Amino acid sequence: MAHVRKERDRGTIKPVELLKAWIRLGRLQDLAAYVAVSTLILSAVFGLLALGMSWNVFVKWIGLAIMTSIVFWPFTTELRIHPQNRALWVARGISLTAHYGLWILFLRHVAIGSSSGSSP
Repeated sequence: MAHVRKERDRGTIKPVELLKAWIRLGRLQDLAAYVAVSTLILSAVFGLLALGMSWNVFVKWIGLAIMTSIVFWPFTTELRIHPQNRALWVARGISLTAHYGLWILFLRHVAIGSSSGSSP
């Protein structure tokens, strides 16, 4: 796999070779899982919107979940690299709790897309 990584970094690897390397490492199953989870999430979001969930709720709460995933991605990758590092787990837990707590307090008092006030 090291030679595949070197070739990939240089940009000389063919997509077929990369796919073969993924299959050897069992990474194809990871890709299938990512696609399945993404499809489930998108289906749930579109289903909730179709059932009448307001745009305000969607933007506030679903937006919070999506942005939190993006912001905390580095923590997730570090935990995959160093799963025994207890300090990372504690830092992630404290950070997530503070992040969600503060944003929930804020978003409960903010209206998104309200039509109050006059337009310029």
